[in-house]
Amino acid sequence: MIGRHVGRLGQHPFVLRLSQTARPGADAWWEIEYEGQVYAWRRARPEDEKDMPKLMAAARTYLQAAVARGG
Repeated sequence: MIGRHVGRLGQHPFVLRLSQTARPGADAWWEIEYEGQVYAWRRARPEDEKDMPKLMAAARTYLQAAVARGG
């Protein structure tokens, strides 16, 4: 699975990336970095790599809601 993608929210870029905890065998999580803030989004799923445009759209929707509520 490719672990880093760049999208836009309005005029500002965001980075969707895979992050793994330090524990061996731990699940990978998607996190979103936007304007210096990092948002833990959700656990990575095998089907994510099959439809990146859909994944990026879902990440953008999550990010928009997170920013609106203040994090």
